[in-house]
Amino acid sequence: MKLPARDGFTLIELVITMIIIGILAALAAPKLWDSKARAVESAVKSDVRGAINAQEIYHGRNLTYASTVADLGMETSAGVVITFPYATAQGWAAIGTHPSLGTNECAVRMGDAPLASAPTATGVGLVQCTF
Repeated sequence: MKLPARDGFTLIELVITMIIIGILAALAAPKLWDSKARAVESAVKSDVRGAINAQEIYHGRNLTYASTVADLGMETSAGVVITFPYATAQGWAAIGTHPSLGTNECAVRMGDAPLASAPTATGVGLVQCTF
């Protein structure tokens, strides 16, 4: 006796396939989220480094340092906020943040900027981050 031709998959085959796909997704998801966090961290660090160049250009033209990103005419990456808690003719400090990083930040101090203006930047002239 000849068995009828089978069309499609059995229920057990479909369930096993779904379980395998679920396991693969569970393994891949954390790596994707980690990649996004690293990209945001890189954007913040890059924008703070960009502020160093923009501040030096601004100082060359105005003999003082800018106190806002708008004064520099600089565009930051999406979501990145750079503040200048200290800016005089002799030095400045910048802090870069992003909402997805929580309290983590990158900071730099230049010239005579006091440590209190950007505590993350323990060394002068170095971009330092808390992540």
